[in-house]
Amino acid sequence: MRKEWLLLLLCLLLPVHAFALELNRVVAVINNDAVTSIQLDKALAAAEPGATPAIDERRQVLERLIEESLMRQRAEEIGLTVSDDEVEAALQDVLRQNRLTKEQLDVALTQQGVAPDDYRQSLRRQILRFKLVGREVQGLIEVSSREIQEYYTANSAAYHEAPSIELRHISFPLAGQDAKVQEERGQVALAALRAGTDFATVLAAAVQDGADGGDMGELSPEDLTPDFAAAVRDLPVGESSELIANEQALHLLIVTARTPAKVRTLDEVREEIRIQLADQKRSTAAKDWLEGLKKRAHIEVRL
Repeated sequence: MRKEWLLLLLCLLLPVHAFALELNRVVAVINNDAVTSIQLDKALAAAEPGATPAIDERRQVLERLIEESLMRQRAEEIGLTVSDDEVEAALQDVLRQNRLTKEQLDVALTQQGVAPDDYRQSLRRQILRFKLVGREVQGLIEVSSREIQEYYTANSAAYHEAPSIELRHISFPLAGQDAKVQEERGQVALAALRAGTDFATVLAAAVQDGADGGDMGELSPEDLTPDFAAAVRDLPVGESSELIANEQALHLLIVTARTPAKVRTLDEVREEIRIQLADQKRSTAAKDWLEGLKKRAHIEVRL
């Protein structure tokens, strides 16, 4: 009887074991490496928690896993590694930039369904990719003076800085108010400003009569209404405009600063342009390098 139960148990277990093997099938072969369906499903779950991925999404994530495998193999080939200290330094950067403690980060990761150890491994892969791509393509990144000059000429409009103006205002509302009384209050405030009374004192007195005001910040003349723009167009810094009326209120504008229009010279933006062009070249070179890895590799996809 005992043998019969054992045979029955084996018969029940065999299909389950076969089903488990089927679940963890190989979905891609990359040289001597492989990506399994469980690895793919885990990567998909990390990319889209709780979502049911479409076939195109599965292919995109699988493509990323294939690229990671190729880069890992290349790193092993040239002896490139990432130390625990480098991972810890990257983790500390993440904590510092997001103003988090290690415990807070772990809680946030857990809420997103990501194990802290998996996150560290993700950081390790990112660092390895950065180091590997930098080593493999850095020699291809050169930006000539001629390229910088040509870019500056072609994008000269981007280096024209528009003029700006900084304003303060005191506004006397008209809704539900006697317009004549409000104008008298506005004229009193204007006279005080032009007599040299500081803005805060004049504003405080006006607020007691129901006015409001304060700093308007730095603005482009184009941001102003036509009436406001006309009132301050030729107004010197420190001076107050006449009362400006619209449907809502009577306004006093005070110019606190002006920045004239300016064209940034090539010498001023040369390094900025060089970095931008170098980043563009680095991105292109990295893509070309990765495509070269794929062409030289044996890759078999079994989706």
